[in-house]
Amino acid sequence: MSKNTDRPAFEPAEITVDGDTLKIKRNKDTKKSAQELSTYIHALNLTAEQNNELIALIIEHVQNAERGAFAAGLLAAENGGGYTEPSGGHGTSADSFPQ
Repeated sequence: MSKNTDRPAFEPAEITVDGDTLKIKRNKDTKKSAQELSTYIHALNLTAEQNNELIALIIEHVQNAERGAFAAGLLAAENGGGYTEPSGGHGTSADSFPQ
């Protein structure tokens, strides 16, 4: 099966803290699972448009999760006592940091 698609690049997520923009690098396990996901999606019976939309949604989700995890790590380091979620189950997200 061959699809002629323009896939969005899976670039590292970026987060801006105190005016500095940091790129969140991925490890080899993340790259491996991304390739496995790509291979699986490519085998689905999707149009090129559906394929591109699915990939774009996945990339957006992963980058948002990376930003949130990175922000939580910064908060944990800043607070010294680790990161805990408030009782409502919603921890501080990357939305609290300028991007």
